[in-house]
Amino acid sequence: MKRIVTLSVAAAIALSVGGLAGRATAQSPARAPSLAVTLGFIRDKIAEQGRLAYASTTRDSANGQTWDNQFTVEASNAARDDGDCSVGFHWRSTVDGKPAQDLDVHIPFKIVTSVSISSMDDDVARLNAGGGHSGWVTQIRPPIWVLLLHRSDGHTNTVDFADRDMAERVAKAMRHAADLCGGAASLPF
Repeated sequence: MKRIVTLSVAAAIALSVGGLAGRATAQSPARAPSLAVTLGFIRDKIAEQGRLAYASTTRDSANGQTWDNQFTVEASNAARDDGDCSVGFHWRSTVDGKPAQDLDVHIPFKIVTSVSISSMDDDVARLNAGGGHSGWVTQIRPPIWVLLLHRSDGHTNTVDFADRDMAERVAKAMRHAADLCGGAASLPF
């Protein structure tokens, strides 16, 4: 009896300081976040990125030529649409101070089949190889992380993050959104 009382007191103390608040117990299993919470999390984290600036140095191993570029990317006006099972935002990017992209992006989680994460270095290497420049080696600084959302319609959405841990959390949330919307199966974030 004393042990049960001690555990109850310990549990009450833990709950009062938030130690067990929100955690699943044997009596209350963990529930996966709802679609609204999941899409809200994704929207908020995309919006929180703000403007990212980074530089690249590329070397062509075939001729030894090296060049540098400066980039900025920014997602603004992020919004979620629970009924459409999507998140959208406006995307702007520049290369060496000149506009490169200025478009509205729509991520339809109903058709997202997989979500992966890579460093921008690896993503640029993939793009270079696809463009016939497998000998180009690019280094990005500071490091940027790219989420790649592959879709059943053959398109891929990308979202950039400055922090790897946050990129991984958002990737988990995106997998969960796809699962909730009928796309890829995943584990909750």
